[in-house]
Amino acid sequence: MNKKEPPIWRPETSKNVNFETEITEGESDKKEPIIISFLLLTKLIELVKITSWLAMEDNMSKNNISDELIIETSARIANKVGLDNLSLKIIAEELNIKSPSLYNHISSLDEIKSQLMVYGWKQIEEKMIDSAVGVSGYEALKNMCNVFYGYATNNKGIFTAMLWYNKYESDEKENATTRLFNMLFKIMKSLNITDENINHIIRTLRGFLEGFSLLVNNNAFGKPISIKESFDLSLEIIMNGIKSLEGVK
Repeated sequence: MNKKEPPIWRPETSKNVNFETEITEGESDKKEPIIISFLLLTKLIELVKITSWLAMEDNMSKNNISDELIIETSARIANKVGLDNLSLKIIAEELNIKSPSLYNHISSLDEIKSQLMVYGWKQIEEKMIDSAVGVSGYEALKNMCNVFYGYATNNKGIFTAMLWYNKYESDEKENATTRLFNMLFKIMKSLNITDENINHIIRTLRGFLEGFSLLVNNNAFGKPISIKESFDLSLEIIMNGIKSLEGVK
């Protein structure tokens, strides 16, 4: 007697069930939230590290970096590479900090240039006044002019910023030259020169000193003649011109 084999069970093909796909997709659905959570946690940790680092640098910057140090560093760099090549990046690198940390102290590169202008005039004012101590009259004027010329040609970057005198209007700028102009007035009043002529003379001196220094700094004198001798001769001519105004009403 032949035994019948039990029927073989087969899935219904009409439903097109793919058990492998269902299992894989099921596992993927469970794993996906875990992967996303892990990535978010990683990013959060990175963000915390960056925030902590920035806060630490910011704190170090506030503790170790002063406004004065930034300006002094900027002045040194400007003299070395030129005012036009000065940048926040270069200043920050010199101070060993990140550029954004500078904004704890200044608002822009233009503000630094404005401060350099004041910085230069304050320095030159002090040096010119010191050169007139113990002397008077034309000797005092000559000393002050020579000091200006020496400072301007040895601090080219700062001097360039000083030429922006009328670009920035502020009390600080006005105060930077008050003593200097008072000293010049005092010296020339002692020479019996009228106030109006003193103002003309100051403009003449400023035009000569700034113009001559600017030409020297840009290597504009090409002939093999002593530039210092040219400066001294020009200054002597101006002094003689001032003498002609003594007692003139």
